[in-house]
Amino acid sequence: MEKLFIIKNKQWRTCAFIKIFGVEMTVAEQIALKAGVCRQTVSAVLNGRKNKVRPEKYELILKLAAEFNYQPDLNARALSGRSVKTIGLIQPSFSSLLTLPLVGAITAEISKRGYKTYILSPRNAEEEQSAIREFIARKVDGLMIGSVFNPDNSGNYPLPTVVFSTPLGKTDLTVDFGYGIRLAMNHLYKVHGHRRFAFLSDWVQGNQAKYNAYLKFLQEKELPAPAPVETKLCKDPRKQVLSLIEKEGVTAFIGTCDILPGELMNFLNTTQYRCPGKIAVTGYDGTFLCYASPIQLSAVVHPVCEIARRSVALLFDKIGKSVSDLTPEPLLISPTFFKGQSCGCKGVQQTLNQYHLQIDNMRNLPEYASHFEQ
Repeated sequence: MEKLFIIKNKQWRTCAFIKIFGVEMTVAEQIALKAGVCRQTVSAVLNGRKNKVRPEKYELILKLAAEFNYQPDLNARALSGRSVKTIGLIQPSFSSLLTLPLVGAITAEISKRGYKTYILSPRNAEEEQSAIREFIARKVDGLMIGSVFNPDNSGNYPLPTVVFSTPLGKTDLTVDFGYGIRLAMNHLYKVHGHRRFAFLSDWVQGNQAKYNAYLKFLQEKELPAPAPVETKLCKDPRKQVLSLIEKEGVTAFIGTCDILPGELMNFLNTTQYRCPGKIAVTGYDGTFLCYASPIQLSAVVHPVCEIARRSVALLFDKIGKSVSDLTPEPLLISPTFFKGQSCGCKGVQQTLNQYHLQIDNMRNLPEYASHFEQ
């Protein structure tokens, strides 16, 4: 092991493990020695207390901490009642194309505030409760929950918590799903002149807010409401689609996700009812199918960026006020509508340099802004 040399002007050589008289020094002690201050001063600086040292020493200690790759002892901080600078995120489904963009946006917002994120992905109500208990045991500063398996447990949290993207009444904020459906239908109604709509979903029960908005729009316009295409319940969805087109005059299908409308477009283009052309199709989520497929899918765009920004801001507001209760009036975040090609619009020019799993952040780019309605 390399020796330690201490001289009057405090210049020395460093090694991986520094010892004085055979006693190993902690990283904080090494920083203190090299900065010419006591360990307590280093601890104060690393805990954000600037008034304990001169500005030049403050910057030097932070620089040395980075050089030593200093990591605070979170267990010690938690035991002493101090902030561990960590947020727990519970995001149940990683099978959704929306999950990765949403988690990425949330962790980025948390990181801006100097905090880290622990992520757990439960598969059922029991694992969800286990995840909550683990985060409580870790004494994280706050908790974010993307969906709740057991709504009865929602709101009974012993630490600042934000619940997002769950049904109204059991959440702090969620997407106005019905507004998104109205955006899509209104575009097809006003811009492209469609008067015969059909609802396309895996099952209506799991998309009730969207279906209710669909029915309300038809009622307001005094339009017929044919039976929805529920792919989980229908033995032959393709046969039902053709029947809706040929017997009921349907010219537009309103989807509740992006994958089913994408499959529907592929099927229609093997028939005489091509899309775009005779039939219009819209999706819901705003995934890469909106710009990377042969026919750009027109779709309601899930407001990933706004969910991340507002949910994280709300959590840190709760942390500052030591509040754990759900927000009395849940925040409703409105989605936008992307005018691709499947609705009959021209779509965007493909530049071969877009790699987004979800296109919400594209609407802020000048070259794409005109392709979004809100």
